[in-house]
Amino acid sequence: DKERLAAEIDRLEEARKLLDDRSELLEHEVIKLTQEQLDLDEAKQVLKRREGKLDQQAKSLSASQQLMAEERSQLMLRVKQVESRERTAGTQQDQLNAYEDELSRREARLERIEREQNERAEELRILSERLDERNQKESGIFPILDLDTPEEIEEDWEPHYTTTTIRVLTSFGGQSLEPLQTMAPKPAPLPQSSDDHLPVLSTLDTPPENEPSLTSDQMSASHLEPVPDSLPFIPALPNIGMPASGEAVLFTEHVSSRQDLTNERPHQDDFLHQDEARDTEVDLPAIDELDLPLPSWFDSVSQPRIGPGEIITDTVHELGFTLVYCPPGKMLMGSDQGEPSERPRHDVELTEGFLLGQVPVTQRLWGEIMGHNPSRFLDLERPVERISWSEAVSFCNRLSFACGLEAVYHASPSVNGVSFRANFAASGYRLPTEAEWEYAARAGTELPFAGSRRAREVAWTSWSADQQTHPVGQKKPNEWGLYDLSGNVAEWCADVATSYEYRPRHSVNPFYDALQGHRAIRGGSWACSAHLCRVTSRGSAPPEARGPDIGLRIIRRP
Repeated sequence: DKERLAAEIDRLEEARKLLDDRSELLEHEVIKLTQEQLDLDEAKQVLKRREGKLDQQAKSLSASQQLMAEERSQLMLRVKQVESRERTAGTQQDQLNAYEDELSRREARLERIEREQNERAEELRILSERLDERNQKESGIFPILDLDTPEEIEEDWEPHYTTTTIRVLTSFGGQSLEPLQTMAPKPAPLPQSSDDHLPVLSTLDTPPENEPSLTSDQMSASHLEPVPDSLPFIPALPNIGMPASGEAVLFTEHVSSRQDLTNERPHQDDFLHQDEARDTEVDLPAIDELDLPLPSWFDSVSQPRIGPGEIITDTVHELGFTLVYCPPGKMLMGSDQGEPSERPRHDVELTEGFLLGQVPVTQRLWGEIMGHNPSRFLDLERPVERISWSEAVSFCNRLSFACGLEAVYHASPSVNGVSFRANFAASGYRLPTEAEWEYAARAGTELPFAGSRRAREVAWTSWSADQQTHPVGQKKPNEWGLYDLSGNVAEWCADVATSYEYRPRHSVNPFYDALQGHRAIRGGSWACSAHLCRVTSRGSAPPEARGPDIGLRIIRRP
């Protein structure tokens, strides 16, 4: 039994040792597992950090993509603007080429007309010489002489076979004329003409008593055609009326007493063909064609024409800005369903087209002209704001001077400081009238907003603007290609704000001005609800008011 117990104890000792070994192994395994768990936790933390970085990178990438999309849209817009400018430049170049071609044709035509005039002047000189020779030989009429050096007239002269009568006109069209001072005195009175239909002429300042004198109406109807007062005096050819208003006109007719004279020498009437004589009546006066108006076909063929919505680019200091042509037309101004200031609706007619800024004046253009930027929301592509009406007018004048145009506004001292008077006939820039602004905003439609029935498509309002202005030209334009007429910034107008109730039911080119009073503001702004951004909505402010929601848009004549 002892041996069995000793063997059992030995076996148990071995088992205990084996268990101890296994315990140590388990402890090592536990330590190893614990270390692996720690490594795993650390790896999880690393993964979390990496996930956070990835999330940040994803957000940055999304923001970059959004920024790239915005830049791409702006780039596409600028590409479209550049393409539009190139098309406009191409059209203008074609029009310029056509105009130069037409000028070349006109110059060639003027040269041809000048040559023809020289040729006809030479023909006139030759015919005059022949007429003088014939007068001397056939009728004994001496040539016109200079009274300072009169030639001696033969006393034994007498007419043989030609009867000639002469009269110097002393009145024409009811106006007294100076007596002709270049006619030599006749040596003897000449017989009177037996033909009543011929113009009777005499060397006397007044017709003889026994002769019926022609009235001014008869002379106008029978022999005279009106020509400009500035034409020089040209002696008349037979059967060719060449009067000059305010000067004496010499008429001559010859009646032969010899039958063989007609056979020997053609009558003066045969010197020119009837058609040639009629042409000579038109072309002989020395008229400078450069002073004549252009022919009617020239306006329709050669003059450059622009249509509604066509873009024109002006440049100042190498900075371009675009304007859109708005044609003349009519509209119903105001709204019977709007605010009281918009009533009543009335007819307005604009008889002249105009060029309106495609976008509000930007901070870039304002700074280029004025040298400073008063805006709260600084960005060169955003509209300028915080400007008074007087500053807007001053900007228009300075821009006109910089572009070489005539200034529209003229300042003068008044009781309230300085007042401005507008000359709308000038070629420079100015503020649009309320009628011009609403006409351009409507663009021939009845839409509530400038280009859409939904404000969010065309206007930055208090709902979408995030309490600030935005770069111009980002919303949809109206039918004539004008941007931001609704929302973004309200725009000064030229008029003094007055009620529609006191205006006529139909007006032409309306403009309401006064030395004092609030000036009209149109279009609404980023601080306004959509209701106040409608094309018929009206606002007003003192001329000296400045606000971060008030800007301007320029206009000029085409």
